[in-house]
Amino acid sequence: MEYLNATLNLSDKEIEEAKERARADGYFRDMNDPQIDFPKEAETGLVFFNSGSGTEIAINLNSAFPLSNNPYFNVEESEKDVMDLFISEEISTELSKYCIKHCKSKLPFLKRGIGKMYLKDIDFLLRFWKRENYFAKPSITYTGQ
Repeated sequence: MEYLNATLNLSDKEIEEAKERARADGYFRDMNDPQIDFPKEAETGLVFFNSGSGTEIAINLNSAFPLSNNPYFNVEESEKDVMDLFISEEISTELSKYCIKHCKSKLPFLKRGIGKMYLKDIDFLLRFWKRENYFAKPSITYTGQ
């Protein structure tokens, strides 16, 4: 967020005016809100465009994605990251399904044992694990010109 704001090259006055417009439009959220739980620093993170809810940020789950453009993949951490991806209510169903669609053949956890068994009933399991957030909905809105 800080990077995006910095690239706008706004003056201090323009920044304050933008904040006031956002407050007036009802888009400004208190960043101390306990529902927003982003750490200040993390070893890894990824950004996913979710067609149902917009931009999604996932922290410390890169080892669930053995993709050529992911230098942070670590096979030893992949089982933990896949399970965190599936179980976490903060992570969308769409990102979990993206992992399955594009990565299941490269993840040892999903090729054998309990992980492979999960795939047989994955929709049911995701509905169970992500009870309150199975269906994506926007929670932060970017605004401005």
